[in-house]
Amino acid sequence: MRVDNTYPLCNKNAEDESRLFRDCQVVSHVWRALDLGINTQQDTSIVIQDWITNFMNCMWKEDEPNSSHASNFVANFWGIWLHRNAVVFRNLTPHPRSILEITKKACTDNEEGIEIRQREAEKKIRDQNIHSRPVVILKGDFNTSGFKLLVDGAWKRKKNGDSVVAIGWIIMHDQITIAKGGGRIIASSAIQAEGYSILRGLIEVTQRNIKQITTLSDNRVICSLLKEGRTGALEIAGILEDIRVTAVMFDFCSIVNVSRNNITPAHDLVVAARKHGMVA
Repeated sequence: MRVDNTYPLCNKNAEDESRLFRDCQVVSHVWRALDLGINTQQDTSIVIQDWITNFMNCMWKEDEPNSSHASNFVANFWGIWLHRNAVVFRNLTPHPRSILEITKKACTDNEEGIEIRQREAEKKIRDQNIHSRPVVILKGDFNTSGFKLLVDGAWKRKKNGDSVVAIGWIIMHDQITIAKGGGRIIASSAIQAEGYSILRGLIEVTQRNIKQITTLSDNRVICSLLKEGRTGALEIAGILEDIRVTAVMFDFCSIVNVSRNNITPAHDLVVAARKHGMVA
């Protein structure tokens, strides 16, 4: 077991927070290998606490508070710390690849945790509202507009750990398709994908000068959050606000929670988009 204070990953200089998490050559290689655009050699004059704060604020500003970039950034600190302890207490050989493997697993575990919490939240809402489906009036008084917007979004993880996300939307009037589209997008969860499908669909409707629209979605969580005026988790809060802002552009705008069977055409577009990219 080590008894000196030399940093074990590079055996150079005394161990402190800056060398532990940023300035060591081994750690520097790891930061460059991540898809975050971080070059630690440019920032050695900044104290480590400010360095971390600056990057977190930048990622939150460019993406969102729970973005994948921010999660990967935090996970890498965990990877560095665990590998450092393995070198000290288990006499492992320092190697950037070992840190990257720990970081990747931490990111995967975090994504799976988000999925589990989302499923539990959806189940809770289903259990609480087993006999009713939310109807959200975002603008105007209830009516039976002939224009309907069918939307769907899907988020699926591939075997290599990456995710494929797609949305689909269809504008219909009296069972006649007016317009439709779909494609792959970037999202961190299934609920984000569904939120983006609603938002994109409503934007497409506004561009066709349609003033009354009823949106059909099979996502009970989003419909319930909109109906109750809540913001929800950080990953969906901004999208819900954009939906509310877009709804103001209509004379009448509602969102109705329906079963999957009611949005089958939109779901078919999602399946095609996941496989082939943009569809129309």
